Amino acid sequence: MPACLAGQQDTQPAFCVLPWHFDMENEASLREPPTLDVAVKLIENFKVDGFVSVGEPVLIRLPANQLQMSGNIKDGSVWFLKGAARVTTAIAAVVALDKLNLEVPESLLRGLQAIKCKHVRLQDRQSELFFNMKLSSRGSIRKAPSAISWVFSLMNMAAWGHSDPQSLIRAWKLASQFQPEVMSVDPTWCLQSMFLNRNEDVAKQDKIVGHKQQAVKNILELPEPCRVLILDAVSVHGWESCLANVNML
Repeated sequence: MPACLAGQQDTQPAFCVLPWHFDMENEASLREPPTLDVAVKLIENFKVDGFVSVGEPVLIRLPANQLQMSGNIKDGSVWFLKGAARVTTAIAAVVALDKLNLEVPESLLRGLQAIKCKHVRLQDRQSELFFNMKLSSRGSIRKAPSAISWVFSLMNMAAWGHSDPQSLIRAWKLASQFQPEVMSVDPTWCLQSMFLNRNEDVAKQDKIVGHKQQAVKNILELPEPCRVLILDAVSVHGWESCLANVNML
């Protein structure tokens, strides 16, 4: 499967991946599942345009064991770097329509039959998370990562041995000063280059400071049942409309 480094994906040719090639387990994406309001907006787009990936390919990665294999892509082996919400919502919509004996729009089916993807190689899971967060700030439906996005991602990263959320947040504050392509470079280079990029300020929406940082800390320190209630509420109502927002937390 052709691959490129971060920052080179715009010039990399896209290739087709089928829906059943994607892994639907939680580990397949470091980001939170799409909230209900995001899913509704995506479905509204699907109703008009179908599933479109030609102009905006899904960015993917393969687990290390899959990289050693040659030939066809193994079913359930493709992980997400960017585009998990789009793909999972589209697949869920098709399954739901089928269960309800409703017709699936031809444009949606046609788009899912050949999902355009690009394979991006990054150094490790932390680099993948930062790469996604940086690109998410530019999206129109998926807004800049909120406090709750960071809570989900930090909880996911804990499963990969990153058990200190504060160290990841500090690393993000450094990494977010650079363009996504820097995420694939050795961290020592970033430290050396930091002094050459003092005028490259972090975008406001990318920062984890003030109320946002405190909200992340407070949610992570809650007992698990309380944290689950907050995450469920945000999933239904969205971060901006939810009572459990950054000002309350």
